[in-house]
Amino acid sequence: MQRDVVPAPPPARALAIGRWLAPVAVLLLGLGYYTRHLLDWLAYDDEGGYLYAAWRISLGEVPYRDFLTPQLPAFLYPGALLLTLTDSSVLAARLSMAVYTLAACGLLFLTVRRLWGGRPALLALMLAVAQAETFWAGRFFRPEAPMLLWAALGLYLFVRGYPARRSALLALSGAAFGLAMMSKLFGALPMAGVALFLGRDLVAARGASRRRDVVRAGLTMAIPFALVVLAIGGAFTALAPNFVAAVLGHHVRQGQGTPAMAVVGKTLALYRDYALAQPLYIALAAAGAILSLRGPADARGVFVWQLPTALAFFAFTRDLQARHLTYLVPALAALGGLATDRLWSTISQRIPRRPGLASLAVAAVLALALWPHIAKNALVASWRDDTTSEWVAYIQARTAPDDVVVSDYPGINFYAQRRTTRLAAGISEGAASSGQILGADLIAEIEASGAPIVLFNIAHGGHQFVNLRDHPALREYLLQHYYLSERRDYDARLIEVFSRQDYWPGAPSMRTWETHCASPAYSG
Repeated sequence: MQRDVVPAPPPARALAIGRWLAPVAVLLLGLGYYTRHLLDWLAYDDEGGYLYAAWRISLGEVPYRDFLTPQLPAFLYPGALLLTLTDSSVLAARLSMAVYTLAACGLLFLTVRRLWGGRPALLALMLAVAQAETFWAGRFFRPEAPMLLWAALGLYLFVRGYPARRSALLALSGAAFGLAMMSKLFGALPMAGVALFLGRDLVAARGASRRRDVVRAGLTMAIPFALVVLAIGGAFTALAPNFVAAVLGHHVRQGQGTPAMAVVGKTLALYRDYALAQPLYIALAAAGAILSLRGPADARGVFVWQLPTALAFFAFTRDLQARHLTYLVPALAALGGLATDRLWSTISQRIPRRPGLASLAVAAVLALALWPHIAKNALVASWRDDTTSEWVAYIQARTAPDDVVVSDYPGINFYAQRRTTRLAAGISEGAASSGQILGADLIAEIEASGAPIVLFNIAHGGHQFVNLRDHPALREYLLQHYYLSERRDYDARLIEVFSRQDYWPGAPSMRTWETHCASPAYSG
């Protein structure tokens, strides 16, 4: 009599390797996705300012004291170290952001797997890696990438440590959240989400001992968080007394005096536009939030309590953009992964004889949810810039290495390896329009530095010097003391070159023509 042969189950090690193959493959594909045509576009004005700041730190200067920047030390100093080690390599700087961002996505996978299992974790990972703000953070030298990494580490340690009240993990979690905040100010909001979660637990706790337990856990996190923030903030306040004004003031001063209803309308518009740009993605996250709230009142609710922190933007008078919500992407991806997994399970249970149908449905949902992001990412990856190298050659041919070049875009200074002035290093639309930087102050710096060249974007694309409250005075000063030597494109922006020498090709410059008309030899 022939017996049925029951196949032996695969060994545990093979199963473990199989479980890791998919997330590792997603992360490796993500690395390739983020780095396609990585150096084709170098004319990103915000990134250029941050590269300039990290470069000056690598040469021994102190931010906020020797040059103005709104960015924080936990972002700038690792970047400065990398530039020191790689001879100011932009490739290395951008690759580091890809590594930061993908490491954050990997920690998100571990966190979701611990809460809901491997399949929701893999779905959340895919939703996070391809999201447009994550793609942007992983592609350019910006503070969002380290903020995401430290916040993801803080949340992972919290999820591991809170159920059993493991004090060491909770303390490390608080410290990690502190580093997130000291990478970018909005990095404080993930910690605020955890505080809301703990507040929920405190309200729900029955008995004084359980309430004390929650309070103790919160303090175990809060004290290291505060120590990290105060230690870094205190050290830089000692080195540069205007540290708080340079960083916090950059955000607070923008839009001061805006009517309260205008601030409310602006914030609601941010939420509306964010949702309309990715409707299915937000719908999945909303469904996941409902499922999470209906579940057990344990650590699995921590992602939901990240969402109310976005209400903080009602307190901001400054201009708001989708990138300010980057910190929420991990929570949205986690909740979206949970909802997609439940959809998969529901279809599989209702149509058990056609298991492939559930997989096809989930693949279609993921594709539709991510399509707006994939299209936007493709657009960003398609951008090309052949003007930055031309500016480097132009400036280096007309200035010495020790010369100061005052530029509307400090990124040009970084690429040309030429210093700018203390205030011009921190120029941005917000710093100009808020009055943090004034044209009169730039004039004084130009006088003191003897800058042989000043670059001023007064034409199309201009949004920095032209937003100075007294920008006509700066332009009038340049017309009186410099030659308007040339107009050249920087990406899609038209830059006017003001020089101590007249480099105008072929025709006399305005200043040369005025001098000629005033001479006795000119008869009309």
